[in-house]
Amino acid sequence: MRRYYAVFLAACAVLSAGCATTRSAGSQAPDPAQQNLTAAASAIQQSLRDLSEAEQYDKMRTAPGAPRLRVQIPGLERMVTMPWNGPLEPAVMRLAAEGSYEFKLLGRQPAVGIVVQIGPEPATIADHLRNLGIQAGTRADIAIEPAAAGRKGIVAIEYSNGGL
Repeated sequence: MRRYYAVFLAACAVLSAGCATTRSAGSQAPDPAQQNLTAAASAIQQSLRDLSEAEQYDKMRTAPGAPRLRVQIPGLERMVTMPWNGPLEPAVMRLAAEGSYEFKLLGRQPAVGIVVQIGPEPATIADHLRNLGIQAGTRADIAIEPAAAGRKGIVAIEYSNGGL
């Protein structure tokens, strides 16, 4: 009887082992549809950025004496990483604080906030502010008054037409 019991247990173990599946720890091939979707999203984002820059061109051209953000402003040349997807004001406020600048709001704020996005790539504070200004489009400007003669610099959001 013991012998049949041992054979029965051994047979169950062998049969159960045959049902077990092994998962390969190797990487799966990326889904081509997901790759195409990611590439399309990147292309759309770049096109929107180009369109926003073109929209801002006239404004930048009419103020030739104004400092350009491509020229590094003292205090705003530090490289930071700030992934952001949300309202404009807190993003500008946080970047101003990173550069030890004072933050101000000018003009009538819009009823619906301006939503902006900053990617995870490192860039200077000035470049991030320029990017946010481009995303704000004609609804708001980001103005920078550099520090001088012992006073703090100012980063301001200037709303035009209540952000419309």
